[in-house]
Amino acid sequence: MVITKLLLQLLLNKIFMFINTTGDANGNETLQALVLFWTGYPSLPPDMATKMYVKYLENDLNKVLAEASTCSMELSVPIVHKQYSVFKAYLTKSISYGKIGFGKM
Repeated sequence: MVITKLLLQLLLNKIFMFINTTGDANGNETLQALVLFWTGYPSLPPDMATKMYVKYLENDLNKVLAEASTCSMELSVPIVHKQYSVFKAYLTKSISYGKIGFGKM
């Protein structure tokens, strides 16, 4: 699959929508978990020059969970989810799996 400008825009919109719709009772906890999953830190890096990146996983039906490279602060999101609700469910699952990482098992 060729990643077009429209596809990139749709995927970025899903990420922004995820961030903006975490206003439920656990919203702050979810955002903190996303930052930890993405960066390896419990809060945003204090150095505003630090860049955080979003990448896209290959179009593979087995790639349904987001992946993170905390050293380079890269969040790789799947492109196989057509509906936002499915994207959100799998991103939330990715984040929850990340909570047991970093030697916490």
